[in-house]
Amino acid sequence: LANATSNELLIKVLYAPKLPRVASQRAIAGSSVGINCTADANPVAKLTLLKSNSTLSEASQPTLLHSVPSVTRNLTGAYSCLASNSIGSARRDFSLTVLYPPAVQAPSSVMVREGASLQVGCNVEAEPPPFTVNWRHPGSGRLLGNSSQLLITAAARTDAGEWTCEAQNLMSPSDGREPRNGRGSATVQVTVQYPPGMPVVAFTAGT
Repeated sequence: LANATSNELLIKVLYAPKLPRVASQRAIAGSSVGINCTADANPVAKLTLLKSNSTLSEASQPTLLHSVPSVTRNLTGAYSCLASNSIGSARRDFSLTVLYPPAVQAPSSVMVREGASLQVGCNVEAEPPPFTVNWRHPGSGRLLGNSSQLLITAAARTDAGEWTCEAQNLMSPSDGREPRNGRGSATVQVTVQYPPGMPVVAFTAGT
């Protein structure tokens, strides 16, 4: 009897890359971040990580992992994961937001005449924006807010001294870590000018 032979036919299905959704992230400045791009494709896709359409890293394998040990503010922006092979391509867009505490700037000193209007502003940069901005006068314990503008309609001598602009925000990362309070401040030295008072004459009895 003749031996029957069987032929096995191996069929490979080729298909364009499929990319799952890449979640946008929020990370506190100084913390570590990992960006993971994974593509299902045949043949294996070339993966490219882009920031504002500029290439950050590439890999010719199913997964691309881009790690940043310590994120900085300039890494905030729009990102894309691009996968391509001979059949087609796919793209997923996402964002990274770097959170940071308030950075407060104000003039170091101002001068105002007694009775005149005093207006001083502080500039606050923070992510997310601060939920409170106050002006504090430690000498008197006064607290004015909620505004980045210190406004006194008629300056008095008691308004002289250090005024501190204080800002606070709440940074909530997306990795499940506990939210953190962020604080920042800047101090302004206020000088109130006033005219001389009436001279005081004192007599000392002789011996």
